[in-house]
Amino acid sequence: MYVCPVYDCTTCGKPYKHYPSLWRHKKYECQKEPAFRCFFCNYKAKQKVNLNLHILNRHKDKFINSTETVAANYCLKFETSKHTP
Repeated sequence: MYVCPVYDCTTCGKPYKHYPSLWRHKKYECQKEPAFRCFFCNYKAKQKVNLNLHILNRHKDKFINSTETVAANYCLKFETSKHTP
């Protein structure tokens, strides 16, 4: 029977199934303050990807058109008013 190896963080002890996940945890998360803040609410994230997911899931209504526009450009409704004559 094959047992999947577990990689534990030597600092906090958090276990990971995959080494790249442990590496990412050590580099961006372990004992670090959140570096990314949502400009719509008080949410903070340690990784930009998590902030992007939060914005897409919680603040879709603040964007024009579709989710594709949000992901590609973060085109905000209030920003477009600045560029119209």
